[in-house]
Amino acid sequence: MIKDALVSFWNSPDSTDRAHFVGSGFFIAPARVLTAKHLIQGSGGLWLRPEAGAIGVHPVVAGGVTAHEKLDAAVVTLEAMPVGATVLRPFLGKTQPDEVRLNGYFEGRREAPHPYGVTRFDEGEAHYLLSSKQPKGQSGSAACIGARVWGMTVRHYDDPNIHRGCAIAIHQLWEWLRKQIPDLDQILPPPSWDDWVADMRGRLKVSFDSPVFASVFGGLEN
Repeated sequence: MIKDALVSFWNSPDSTDRAHFVGSGFFIAPARVLTAKHLIQGSGGLWLRPEAGAIGVHPVVAGGVTAHEKLDAAVVTLEAMPVGATVLRPFLGKTQPDEVRLNGYFEGRREAPHPYGVTRFDEGEAHYLLSSKQPKGQSGSAACIGARVWGMTVRHYDDPNIHRGCAIAIHQLWEWLRKQIPDLDQILPPPSWDDWVADMRGRLKVSFDSPVFASVFGGLEN
């Protein structure tokens, strides 16, 4: 289950008060947590709590963190995989999905999965824009398509007039992740039929994006 791959970050080893909550993350490989880089930087002491199994607290040490050079992403390495925890399988299709479901924590409590629309890719910022508005504190949440993780939320906007959040797709991080986790390819299963169909439909829409084909593809979802 997706929830068994989730973790939360805290700036206190003992408190579960929302004042000490920092953000979310998830296991992308055994004992390797993917999270937003800005959660790790400048947080002082940091502790990780897995959702699954016997709840334990794991200190985040400087030597166990690898940050991406440009994107807002970091991998936290633990000494061992917590008992009962699972790994989220990546969705690597490069076609922009219409919708993803966020799985993570808000104000220190695990939220029920909820849908977000993916509006477009911001070339300048190198991330995808989400709607509706993503509140502060959701960074590091897993944005999933079905049971696979498509991306990770990385940013919110304080401006009430900007109703959107942001996410980095796993395909943007894949080559970097492979360098950090050499056996990562071995945990990647072949695409399911639904994954393949969704990716091919997206490619066809892009290839035939013209008024001539508008009526043909208008009912594609049906």
